Amino acid sequence: MSCYNLDDHDGQPELLSARGVSLAGVLERVTDQFVAETETRPDILTETDSAEWRRILVEIVEYVLTVEGIRLSREDRLRVLEVAYNDLFLLGALHPLLRDPEVSEIEIAAPDRIYARRGAQKALSQVRFRDDSQLERVLRRALIATGERLYSGEPLIEVGTRLAERPARLIITMPPISPTVQASIRLHPSQPRHLSDLIASGFLSAEQAAALERAIAERRGMMLAGDVESGKTTLLQALVPLVAAQDGAHAAAQRANELILPAQIANAQGATFAARLSEARQLVAESGGWLIADEIRFDESEAMWEALTSDLGARAPRLLWAFRAATDPLRLRTAFSMAVRRAVPNIDQAVIHSGLLDRLPVVILLARRDGKPGLLRIANWRAEGDSLVLA
Repeated sequence: MSCYNLDDHDGQPELLSARGVSLAGVLERVTDQFVAETETRPDILTETDSAEWRRILVEIVEYVLTVEGIRLSREDRLRVLEVAYNDLFLLGALHPLLRDPEVSEIEIAAPDRIYARRGAQKALSQVRFRDDSQLERVLRRALIATGERLYSGEPLIEVGTRLAERPARLIITMPPISPTVQASIRLHPSQPRHLSDLIASGFLSAEQAAALERAIAERRGMMLAGDVESGKTTLLQALVPLVAAQDGAHAAAQRANELILPAQIANAQGATFAARLSEARQLVAESGGWLIADEIRFDESEAMWEALTSDLGARAPRLLWAFRAATDPLRLRTAFSMAVRRAVPNIDQAVIHSGLLDRLPVVILLARRDGKPGLLRIANWRAEGDSLVLA
């Protein structure tokens, strides 16, 4: 099923009433103008209704046609408005997938190859874009609120945003990383899920949920470890209300702004994840509150180690950190140690172990099982001779 048919019956680009003017060409100019006028006003996309969207779009289309000297029939003007509205405000072919609460992931391998994950199953969907140009128009629109731009010099974009009122992580690759523009979108529920929801879905057991609640109540730092799509952000989101109910100042450093945070938890706004982690650390210093991090990578070792060791007093913040890491205990400990040594080359191993034991004593391992994310194990670091093991 085509999202929009921009071709006529003989396969040539759809021409409008103005001689030599194609619908795709007009849409490209309208998109350029739309991005130029809204890149500093993301509120237009989130705080206005459909009537206002249409008013803004009518003004932009009229401006483009006037500047370009294009005269269209009423029918063609309505056609331009219809397709532009669906691309720019409803995200074109993605709209039905974004609105489907069962869809948790969308993978765009090509304009006509869009896959959707529902539960454990990922399958080719029935929607498609007409061509690369239409796909790029929709992706440019999706990036407006993030401050990122296609073809800005970086072949990889990874950002958080909201699409169809759902928190989402949007990853876009471009040449030379991929042969053409490709994208993946990880979608979260529009309303945050609680531990009770995760129990009902089989993500974790009631006993595991109770253990997590005790760890938060006892103010024990926690390390969530798992690969991509293992459920780290899902579990963090379920723990957010427990953190918000605790005393002290709380702050979060997010890689892709996928968490829905209550007013009690400040959201750091630095330009990079390392800057956000540093900002969040300063917001909670000496507060006795919680510092949430989603998600730390081991190549960000300097910011990680600074946040782990810079505030060690009686009112030091508690840590709730998610790591993109292996779930094998030995590999996890080794990767953490190697990351620290990149920041502090001559550090003694005992100091690294002390940091884990004191600040991140509880370890939560997550992975996909039978195609679904879930909690594998809750354990604690324990000193055993000169080493650490999970018990």
